[in-house]
Amino acid sequence: MKRFFQNRQYDVLVSLRQLLLTAAVLCLFCIPCFAGEWSVSLGMNGGDADTITGDLSLRYTLNPFYGNDMLEIRPLIECAGVYWKRDHDAIWGGGIAGGAVVDFWREGSWRPYVSGSFGGFMLSDNKIASHSLGCNFQFRTKGSAGIRFGESYRHDVQVDVAHFSNAGLNNHNSGFNTYGVSYGFRF
Repeated sequence: MKRFFQNRQYDVLVSLRQLLLTAAVLCLFCIPCFAGEWSVSLGMNGGDADTITGDLSLRYTLNPFYGNDMLEIRPLIECAGVYWKRDHDAIWGGGIAGGAVVDFWREGSWRPYVSGSFGGFMLSDNKIASHSLGCNFQFRTKGSAGIRFGESYRHDVQVDVAHFSNAGLNNHNSGFNTYGVSYGFRF
């Protein structure tokens, strides 16, 4: 029985490694063909089951495909890592998501924006504390609102809300919600 769980854990790590490698290849070799900008963000959050959660994201935001005097809409691709902890129990994982950012134009030292993304994530386990996710593969839907500030609006602070779910791929699907604040920097 112990060998079964060791093999299962190894399979999850191999799948996670393949997912992250694919995401890295996409970000490093395919995306630069399109004009845009890189950014990185770090977030501290809370979540279901009284967990403390964190995330680290590398984003590539393409040039606007629509804009007017009030706003511009830009597609984004995000590679992210997540970590959830409660007492002595922890889950980590990673994935890739696509979405859009809407920047609102205004004069001054700061600019508001909203963003949303959807993608697939592979987690190291399918349960944290007594909260079951059904399986290791999860879809993530994330919404954010924030402000950009500083020289060329390079810094941002945003409020994030995310929902992880296996979308019915497994019989048990209670999902997992996170919410918090993150800081980002554009290169």
